[in-house]
Parts: sequence; structure tokens; C-alpha cells
Amino acid sequence: MQQKIPLEQKIAAVANICLYPAMPFIVLIRKKPGYRFLSPIKLLIIFILLNVLTVFSGLSGRAPSILLIQVFAWVTLILGLVKRNLRWRAIKRGESWHTYSRGVSILGFLPISDSNLKRWVEPIAIIVIGALLAIPFTFFGLYVVVAGLCLFMFEAYDYEMSLNQMLDMLDSLVDSEVMSDSMNYYNQETPVQQRSLEDTAGIPTGISPDIAAAIARKQARVSVQATVSMQAGSSTMQTP
Repeated sequence: MQQKIPLEQKIAAVANICLYPAMPFIVLIRKKPGYRFLSPIKLLIIFILLNVLTVFSGLSGRAPSILLIQVFAWVTLILGLVKRNLRWRAIKRGESWHTYSRGVSILGFLPISDSNLKRWVEPIAIIVIGALLAIPFTFFGLYVVVAGLCLFMFEAYDYEMSLNQMLDMLDSLVDSEVMSDSMNYYNQETPVQQRSLEDTAGIPTGISPDIAAAIARKQARVSVQATVSMQAGSSTMQTP
């Protein structure tokens, strides 16, 4: 039977597709985008897609839209390659900058966080500009509106992924802390009761205290054995 694609992979695919219509505006309104983020293949694909858009404009008889889209396509391609070259020079100088960085917004002077600028302010500004441009330049204006929506979806997905990554790190720290506390708790000589969710930072154990105590004792023995083995190995290495 054909294997179904998980929902997470479908969402990731949609987000990556949304990046391409939004890419020209990332090139235009962001400072210092990463070297590998400005892939020549991406820039060339965008250039081709924009020129395909001129075909539809030509069929509708919108000559001004054709000229504007062509100028926009060339500016995006050239500016993207120039910024990529600048990032390469910075790498050779030893400057620390992530090669997949999406850059810094030119609206950074506003008293708004970087994530809110990228997720809300930039897409809304692009959509408004696109709506205004759609009056004299129909196809180009519609493309700008779509690009603004795509930028919003891509940045929302990227923000969610970054947030989940940081929360995973936090959960790992909480797991380690709760496990350490549980070992100390169940190693007590006096009878103990099952720990509440308040005591375990919201982590449900779902096991009885005697099983938990046995697990804690086993982990303590393994830890002691590992320490003894390390000490024995160190003594052996020091013996002439």
C-alpha cells in the first residue's frame, strides 16, 4: 500500500514552496541574508518564474506590467547575487554569520521585535503595497499580494519550528532535573508515595512508587558501576 505522507512533512513542503514567491522581497528588504540562503539556484528559479508571469501579462495586453515585472526580476537576480558575494567576502574575513540566515529587516529601527517584524509588519506592508500596485499594474500587484501572503506563511512556519526547537531543549533540561530528583526521592529508606504532577514539573509518570523506586535503584547502580569502571581504567593507565 502507498505510504501516506505525514502532516508535518506536508506543512514543511508548503512552507518551502511559499519561500520562492517571497524570496525577491527577502532580497530587497533584508540586510545580510546568509550565503547559502541566497542560493543561485533559488535566485534563478525566481527569475524564471517572474518572466513566466510576463507571459500572462502579455496575453492580457498589460504592457506596463510586463516592463515592471522584467525590471523587478533583473533587480532581484542581480541584487541577490551581489549580496551573496558580499556574504562570501565576509566569510573569508572570518565574520561570524549564519549561512542560512534570512537577514535583518531594514525596518529594524522600529520598536518591534525582529520576529514580529518578519511575521507581521513586513508581510502586511507588502500586501498593502501590492494592493495599491494592482490598480495600475494588475498582474504585478496581484503577485506582490501573493508574495506577502507567502512571506507570512513561511515566517510563521519558521517561527514555530524555532520555538519548538527551543522548547525541546527546555524539556530536555526539565526531564534531566526531574529524573535526578526522582532518583533521590525514591532512594529514601522510608516508604514513599507516587509523586504528583506538581512535583514532577507536569510530567506524568504513570507508574507505581515501588516500580519507580526499583528503576531509581537500578539507575543508581549503573551510575556507580560506570564510576568504578572509569576509576579502574584511570588506575590502569597510570600503572607503569
